[in-house]
Amino acid sequence: MWVTETGGNLDTIRDDHEIYEELLRQFYSVWDHIKNGPHADEARNWELVWVSPKAGKRESRRFVGDYILTQTDIEEARLFEDRVAYGGYALDIHDPVRTRARIIFHCIPPLFSIPYRCLYSRTIGNLMLAGRLMSVTHLALGAVRLMKTLATAGQAAGAAAHLCRKYDCLPRDLYPERVGELQQLLLRRDATILGLRNEDPDDLARSAKVTATSEAVFECAEAGDFLPLDCARGVVLWNWPEKLERIELYARNESDEAQRLESSVSAFAPERKWKAPEEHIPYSDPGPGNRMEWGNDNTIAKFAAVGSASAEIGPRSEGWAAFEFSPPLELPPRDETSDEGRCALVIAPADGVSLAANRWATDFAQRCEAREGDAAFTTMPEPLAIRIQPRPVHGEAMNVINGYNRRFCTNPVDMWMSAPGAPLPQSVVLEWPEPVRLGRVHLTFDTLNRSYLGMPFNCGGRVSEMCARDYSLEAEVDGEWRTLVEERGNYRRFRVHEFAPVTASRLRLTIRAANGDGWGARVYEIRAYETPG
Repeated sequence: MWVTETGGNLDTIRDDHEIYEELLRQFYSVWDHIKNGPHADEARNWELVWVSPKAGKRESRRFVGDYILTQTDIEEARLFEDRVAYGGYALDIHDPVRTRARIIFHCIPPLFSIPYRCLYSRTIGNLMLAGRLMSVTHLALGAVRLMKTLATAGQAAGAAAHLCRKYDCLPRDLYPERVGELQQLLLRRDATILGLRNEDPDDLARSAKVTATSEAVFECAEAGDFLPLDCARGVVLWNWPEKLERIELYARNESDEAQRLESSVSAFAPERKWKAPEEHIPYSDPGPGNRMEWGNDNTIAKFAAVGSASAEIGPRSEGWAAFEFSPPLELPPRDETSDEGRCALVIAPADGVSLAANRWATDFAQRCEAREGDAAFTTMPEPLAIRIQPRPVHGEAMNVINGYNRRFCTNPVDMWMSAPGAPLPQSVVLEWPEPVRLGRVHLTFDTLNRSYLGMPFNCGGRVSEMCARDYSLEAEVDGEWRTLVEERGNYRRFRVHEFAPVTASRLRLTIRAANGDGWGARVYEIRAYETPG
């Protein structure tokens, strides 16, 4: 707790006991306030069960590895070739003020990677570093010190120790020749490594053809209420093709003359990757701008023009207005780990013309509008009714073998999602051109709420509602489906199922129920191996 913090003005090694005594004084003062102060009635039945026998240290001695992670590395989201862990928390420093501390937030970085070279000692050959003693600067520690970030580094250090024993070598000897093997080992055990795909040669699923009973696709084609084109209106996209060929918007022309509609395409181009604290919308903001804590800045001047196209709509007509880009418009590459990357497709005002909004909200597009003099776009959850060619990949079944085991931002989602509104059960099928031997299957389900405050540990929940609860695994053996696994009551994201090996031509996963109502099937990854273990 920040209210019980001290030690920064003392020697955190030599004055350890004095620091602990002060922390106890602060702690019991807080407990006295809770039990005997304004909350006495509310806390009448509260009991103090346990107090730590040690002080929790933010930092003390400095450990140095072959690489020292810096504030600049974090703010620029440097993607290290030997990345094995990641973080994304704000970079804050607790400066000492007498017996207390002043907390200073320097920046909110994008997701950043942690290289393997930070996880072993430069001078002690067999010493591995995990947790807060990894090789980072004082300022960088402000962002990597979080328990969940440290857990990713701890898993990487443990996997590296396994490989050191396997090859009878020291930690430094794994770099660079065996870093790829370390990374793939971590991905196989559900670790997250930014932008790194599954390349496991033993994973049979990678060579399968994938189909599903239904899929969520990138399309907003259900026209609802019409909005007058009395101001600039458009769509903000969190996913787009490399080359844009055509945009279609559902429009209505109520005038007696044909109308030419002018569209512009622009891409968000911030000056830097990190945010200053005052630029960040806090966790408590309930608005649609808080998309995985990023993508909040809709300042029009920060969107750089990419291209334009026009379309004509006849008098007294209604239908899809097509904006053709010839040659196809090259769009900037997407950063798949950040919501800062987004494009705006905007239509200029036109008399007598209205554009239809989509009937339902999506997580890959939002409606935007700007009136004369506005400095920023106003956004709404429901996009305009829009179709894009070529259509970006969204929740198709093929995502279960695309190599990613999670989403890093709003889009791409990197998972198979059944079609919105399609009832469970829903199935996804892996099919091989020739029968394969199967003895083990890895499944990765969705447990990631878009809002930090929506996660179960923040709202008293036991499990993420979208996580698959009841499911079955079947293999087609000699033309007949054979049940391999019947699971009930699941609440975990990552499951490994082993069974007596079978020779099968198809593998079917059927999601029968989720942990919450209204959720369809959501699966990030399916892996298949010949042997158990």
